[in-house]
Amino acid sequence: MSECTGAHTMSVWSVDNKHWKPGSAGYFMRFYDYELLNKDAEGDGEVAMMGRHVFMGYLNEEAKTRETFDEQHRLKSGDIGRIDQDGFLFITGRIKG
Repeated sequence: MSECTGAHTMSVWSVDNKHWKPGSAGYFMRFYDYELLNKDAEGDGEVAMMGRHVFMGYLNEEAKTRETFDEQHRLKSGDIGRIDQDGFLFITGRIKG
């Protein structure tokens, strides 16, 4: 996604597997804000993020900027995800084409 530079989640292989889980996008890095928006009964929601690596908005396109961010100015990714009990993000679908 070009509106975000750098990672928001991370996976690191380790002997104890505490920082890596097959099939996941990784765990959320410290100091970044994230939220799953509009979660359904299974806990799946749109992945939204905020941090220094997220762009500020589209130049001279206020309507597109408002559509891309939520009220707390988190970037709505268009990806549907679920966070498991260990804090790992799994992408389960897509809103945007």
